Amino acid sequence: MTPEQTAGLLTYIARGDSRVSTDTANVSYWHDLVGDLEFVDAYEAVREHRMTSEVMLQPVHVRKGAALAGKRRRAAELAAQQQMTAIESGPAVFQRTDDQQEHVSNRAAWLRAELEKLTKAKSVPAEPTATVKDPA
Repeated sequence: MTPEQTAGLLTYIARGDSRVSTDTANVSYWHDLVGDLEFVDAYEAVREHRMTSEVMLQPVHVRKGAALAGKRRRAAELAAQQQMTAIESGPAVFQRTDDQQEHVSNRAAWLRAELEKLTKAKSVPAEPTATVKDPA
C-alpha cells in the first residue's frame, strides 16, 4: 500500500470514528504498521470490522482482517482461473454442438470479465481517497 492509499484508508476509517486523525503523523504511523498490506484487503478488513465489531479499530484488526480477506480473494481468483481453463479446454473426446460452443464461449468471456474485475480490485477503489502532504 502506498502512503496515499494509507491516507485514503484512514479517511475511510475516520468516516466511522471521529476520533481517528488523518493528519500526516497519523498517516505515517498507520503506514508503518499496515503499509505492507494490499490496499484492497485492508479496505475489506475495515469494512468487515465496522459491520461486525463495536471495538475501536486498531492496526491489528486491519492486519488480521486483511489476511483473511486476501486469502478469500486469492481463492476466488484461483477458482475463476481454474474454471476458465476447464471450460476452454473441455473434454478432448466431446464434440460440442454450435449452441454448446456458443454457451462455452459466453461463459469463458464472462469468467474473463470477472477475473478482470478481481484483478482491478487490487487497485485503489475510487471512494476512499485523501492526499498526504509532506510536513517539510
